[in-house]
Amino acid sequence: MNPFMKPLYQEFEGHLYRLFNATIDNVRDVHLDATGKVLDEEFETLFNKYGPRRLRQEMNWQVTMLAVIQRERETGEKMSLDDIGAFYWTLGLRHEELELHEMEDA
Repeated sequence: MNPFMKPLYQEFEGHLYRLFNATIDNVRDVHLDATGKVLDEEFETLFNKYGPRRLRQEMNWQVTMLAVIQRERETGEKMSLDDIGAFYWTLGLRHEELELHEMEDA
């Protein structure tokens, strides 16, 4: 692993533990089962091609989607995109100004 990715992984792992009491290995297994792709390879590709900000975005996206799935299962209701956007801000994820502009332009 690129040593510059380590702090991002630590942040990601912290969110997983704090929000889901899960480890990165749990998420790796679920990701592989769901997509057939190796999570770490996808993260490394993003980091090498786009840099740390884009990798943080993807990690935050992964955490957000896991939280959405958990919330939908708890409530039995499907969340709209507006609901997901508002819910994102309640998760305590680190974000950067650039990330917000990129999301608006997408």
